[in-house]
Amino acid sequence: MANEAILCELDSARNAVERTVTNGTAISKNTILKLADPNTASASTGTGDIFGGIMAADKILSDGATKASAYLEGKWKLVCNSAVAISTGEKVTSSGANLIRTATAAEIDAGKWIGYAEEDIEVSTAGVVRLRGF
Repeated sequence: MANEAILCELDSARNAVERTVTNGTAISKNTILKLADPNTASASTGTGDIFGGIMAADKILSDGATKASAYLEGKWKLVCNSAVAISTGEKVTSSGANLIRTATAAEIDAGKWIGYAEEDIEVSTAGVVRLRGF
């Protein structure tokens, strides 16, 4: 998988939540997820998706599983998209498959941001982001 999230540290013992997933879908560990109703997660492919967490383990295609765990907390190395660098302290959101970018004011107001950049992140490189922890 390209641009997967890399775990740096987890904040606490209560660091994963259960999400519903589709049996006929494969999702790799450390994939950024988007959330839909009802509590259903899939791989984030868009920009400004509602954050569903970071996949805790591989979901195998058609393995019968319809539940998966996702991390909502911790420090992760995430990859900036190829458009504009991210500055330390900025709130970030999804920007395609396993990519992030600076969140807009409208996305922040709608709760579509996933965390704070803890360092400057140049385009197409990974940098540390602390998830906001919902």
